[in-house]
Amino acid sequence: MKRKLIALLLGGMVVAATVYAATATFNIGATLRAPLTLTWVADVTFGTLDIPGGAPTVFTVLPDPAGAHTAGATAAPGHFTLLGDTGATAIASVPASTTMTDGTTTLTVNLSVDATSAGGVLVDPVTPVNVYIGADTTVTNTDTAGAYTGTSTLTVVYQ
Repeated sequence: MKRKLIALLLGGMVVAATVYAATATFNIGATLRAPLTLTWVADVTFGTLDIPGGAPTVFTVLPDPAGAHTAGATAAPGHFTLLGDTGATAIASVPASTTMTDGTTTLTVNLSVDATSAGGVLVDPVTPVNVYIGADTTVTNTDTAGAYTGTSTLTVVYQ
């Protein structure tokens, strides 16, 4: 009797293990955007700065060509133009800071990008969008006179 019961149970398991399958189709799609293109126009320049006789002085170049810069007479923001896919939004960013040196002394340079580009700007493949970079640095009475240089990066990504 036990053998018949086991055989019936096993037989039932075979029937219960019958597999049913179904298939369906689906679509795959993508929209490819044109690459973003940055073109250099001008570097950030502080112009000629005077070493202060007393307290440190902060010199500022605003990320706006018409801004009230507190740096030298020839101070100007960095400038790039940007092209991209029609109607897409791009966001520009720079590192918070970098350095510039004369080979002996190093100055910290705090960076900023204009608010429009940082918040997202509509791009276009034909009409360039202007992206401006500002900076500030502090000069102390212990800094050495000389020509200071440094580099940094501008990153622009689609939003």
